[in-house]
Amino acid sequence: MSELVGHPGSLCAAVNIYYLACSRCHFNCSYVLFSNKVAFLMDLLLHQLTLFVPDEDKSIFGRSVNKQVFEGLTTSLLQTSATILSLILPYVPECGRGDAPRILSPDTKTKTSPIEPLNTRAQDLISYVVNMGLIDKLYGCFLSVQGPVDESPKMSAFLHQATALLHAMCKLCFAVTGRSPSIFDNKRADPTGLTALLQSTDLVGVVHTLYCILLHSSSLPEPAAQSPQEPYAPGVIQVALTGLRFLNSFALLDLSAFQVQ
Repeated sequence: MSELVGHPGSLCAAVNIYYLACSRCHFNCSYVLFSNKVAFLMDLLLHQLTLFVPDEDKSIFGRSVNKQVFEGLTTSLLQTSATILSLILPYVPECGRGDAPRILSPDTKTKTSPIEPLNTRAQDLISYVVNMGLIDKLYGCFLSVQGPVDESPKMSAFLHQATALLHAMCKLCFAVTGRSPSIFDNKRADPTGLTALLQSTDLVGVVHTLYCILLHSSSLPEPAAQSPQEPYAPGVIQVALTGLRFLNSFALLDLSAFQVQ
């Protein structure tokens, strides 16, 4: 796929095929993780975000975001990445599916616990995403939303997939860092740095976005409307639902950090 970087149309088609290959296929997702091909997806996603989200002072973060970032390619990359991370989870016993097939590294030649390579790879991937600046770019995208997006289906789709990626990262982090199932456990060391980054970015601006798209006065129907209508577009509802799932997963990851947000 690296040969297609200079051809946006072909690249978008390739990413969509990548998504279809990984969707509902745990073995393909595990292969992408263990072969480290997922890192290329993350690099490509960061490159795409960097084109439209400039580095800014935090006091004006999000104001200079180019709206082209909400076009199809970036959204497809977010969707594919979120799908891969979310479909790795069923192979982790802590997720309640202990009888699922085991993930093994393609080049594994010795007997090792299937959980150890998964934990190591997943933690390395989360740490990589945390340190590469991708989440900071998403933070700028979320802050750029200043009103309802009912009439902007592409923006809704982007926000939905971006939030889905954050949700998948939180769930994966919880599963592979040996967290206690109890949300009241205070011993919550996070070697990936994900929790600290989510705190420092105000949950990547997701709460800000939810306020803007749900509580904006223009998103509500007129009282005198003759025919009943839904107050929000389906895309907005999807963003809200995924946003709530992300907030819930972060609360499970670190309740005390969530409570101070």
